[in-house]
Amino acid sequence: MATEDQTGSSKMYSLIWIALIEILISTTTCWCFVRTDVDIAGYTKWNGTGGIHGYLYCDDKCLTPDSELHCCACNSKTCWDIAAENPSIKCGVSRSDCDIERRLLTQSSVVCKVDSAHDNVTVYRLQNKSGRLLVLPENMCAQSNKLIYIDLSENYLSKIDAIKCMRNLDYLNISNNLIIHIANSTFTNMNYLRILDLHGNPILKLEPNTLSIKHGNILNIDLSGINFESIHLRDMHRIGTYCQIDLTKCAFTSISSDNFVFNESTVYGPGHLLLRNSTGFSFINYTAAGISDLTKLGKIFSEIYSVNSGYNCDCSLVPILKFAKDWFILMTDLMNSNMFCVDPANLRGTLIFDLVQSGDYSKMTCNLVDCPHPPDPNCDTESCQGRPACICTDNQVRATVVVNCSNLKEMPAFVPYGYWGNVNIELTVENGSIQLANPTDYLSRVTKLLFVNTTVIEMHPSFVGRLKSDIEMQFSQQEITELPIEFYFLDPNKINFRKSPVKCNCGNIWIGEWIRSRGREKQLFCKTERGVYDAFHVTEELLNCSNENTNIVTRSATIATGIIACFTLLIGILGFYYRYEIFILKRSLSKNRTNNEHKFQFDVFMSYSSINSYVSKLIEHEVRPMFSQSNFTVFSTSFNIPFGDDLESSILNAIDVSRMFVVFVCDTYQTDLRSVIEFNGIWACFKNHPDRQIIIVNVNSYESNRMHDRRIKAFVRLGFDLNFTERNSKLVQRLQSRIINGIEKHKNRVFARSTVHLMTST
Repeated sequence: MATEDQTGSSKMYSLIWIALIEILISTTTCWCFVRTDVDIAGYTKWNGTGGIHGYLYCDDKCLTPDSELHCCACNSKTCWDIAAENPSIKCGVSRSDCDIERRLLTQSSVVCKVDSAHDNVTVYRLQNKSGRLLVLPENMCAQSNKLIYIDLSENYLSKIDAIKCMRNLDYLNISNNLIIHIANSTFTNMNYLRILDLHGNPILKLEPNTLSIKHGNILNIDLSGINFESIHLRDMHRIGTYCQIDLTKCAFTSISSDNFVFNESTVYGPGHLLLRNSTGFSFINYTAAGISDLTKLGKIFSEIYSVNSGYNCDCSLVPILKFAKDWFILMTDLMNSNMFCVDPANLRGTLIFDLVQSGDYSKMTCNLVDCPHPPDPNCDTESCQGRPACICTDNQVRATVVVNCSNLKEMPAFVPYGYWGNVNIELTVENGSIQLANPTDYLSRVTKLLFVNTTVIEMHPSFVGRLKSDIEMQFSQQEITELPIEFYFLDPNKINFRKSPVKCNCGNIWIGEWIRSRGREKQLFCKTERGVYDAFHVTEELLNCSNENTNIVTRSATIATGIIACFTLLIGILGFYYRYEIFILKRSLSKNRTNNEHKFQFDVFMSYSSINSYVSKLIEHEVRPMFSQSNFTVFSTSFNIPFGDDLESSILNAIDVSRMFVVFVCDTYQTDLRSVIEFNGIWACFKNHPDRQIIIVNVNSYESNRMHDRRIKAFVRLGFDLNFTERNSKLVQRLQSRIINGIEKHKNRVFARSTVHLMTST
């Protein structure tokens, strides 16, 4: 019996030891892998960019102050490779080979040759080039501590997720297979991976950080010959030294940036980006990605080799050529690289060097997809050709969004911002007739408004009142029946009424005063009961308005009626202008707002522009710790929506099950497409559900006149926002208090606020 107990204990201890050994084998620290300190003539010991490669040697030719790191990244070798080239060198590490033993078409295993002829540490190499592998060998992970070199190129592999267990790989070649997708966790734990070859695979897109490892960088990456639907900016701009990323003969549909923001105090590289014979490469909006000064692009790019490469010569390239031309010429060796344009069509085949030499970037425009009333490409009938249609173009030379519309009956509901955040709008309306009735949010951005062969049926005063005082306007040939008095605040020298007269009488005598004080003769004509006159000469005397003074009763009644009308109009204008303030005040004074039957999944829905680095740091270092310590359940788009999900529907679903909305307003919030989607959904939920609350955090402490969105402006005008101007308490503490009070009111929950200790910066 005692013997059986001893046997059981031995088995238990054996299992414990096996488990400990497996843990030690799988650890990512550098001591678990091979290391050598042998001196080799002509080479210097080099530990790689991550400091953990204990087996690398750098060619002594690299030991110059200017290029040592990058040269070593490109010219380092393993000690066993050096020994293989020169058998007289003994580094204490030998290399042996493994083979693949195939049993069935989809079943195989790795078999390694045991080398017991010497006492050296042995590393293993697996080569199965031009084979017929459909799947990875079954026992590959069991060899993870041995294999440092794998070449499975020119096979039929389509899935490689299982290879992530190979933590000690120095070299991986899986080129010319059938791989379509690679998860961004595949290479993460391959701490020693130095060379990665993926070229010739039908990969459609790379997820963010697919090419990142924990220690340093993968030094050589070959992605040549791949037609990318999308490649992420994070994988093209890498912090720290690397040798090169080869994108030769690639085609790019898009380069995505998502919410990636560069750190301007960090150097990306040095390293080479090879774009030889590639097409479709575009520059993203580096300003929105955190580069405030485009002349400092050299900190995120090292060198681009673009011989015979095709670029999108659209609006995305204009700011680069305008503000960083010298850097661009030097970085790309523009004079000798034969870089040419593939888009837009009117520049196709043009050498970029010739564009730079001419300085004419007027044809480098972008057609903006997010445009109202997009044309129907299949329209070929007369009926559909009369439908409203708009084309929106980003013109970087004029820093303007140019919108050309036809057949409109009313102004478009929205106009997009430009690729580089252009605000100004030049809007042309052709053909048909239009009512200028409802003011839209973008009217204050319009710098030029042209009506070509378009009759303006009505001009509402509130519409004219929203226009910029220096707007340029042009009307078609027509008779304008009434000119709102809001025109008095516009510059008549920038308005072309053509020869079309406006109706003038004693009720709008201000028209003549307006032209005489700010305009000139023959600029506007008036149609009166006595005929058509130059508005410059239209006075009370010409219109015989003085005769009206004879009837005091009539005049008094007219004045009284006018006062009442003006008062009513004023109330109407004020009511319309302050409609959001009135709604918010009414909501704040309402006592019966709680709907306890609604099931909330989140206490707080957090909306912010993650492209603003300051806001992102505030959220990460102060706000999220406060939420966590206060036991609030929190939703934010950046953290809670998985990659690939439908963004808009996911946001709206989350808003529906959130009790309270915290909106961090900054200078980029109202131009960030994702933030606009979030706030529109938040406002719709806030309007329809009295039990919801919105808290505006005014990050920049802007006054209301700096806010573009009328709804956000209303919160700031009423003083309902949180900002940094209150010195008696910290912003995050006030935010916590506001949330707790709101939850107590709407769900009768009591939070022990005295136990919450915030670690916030002064």
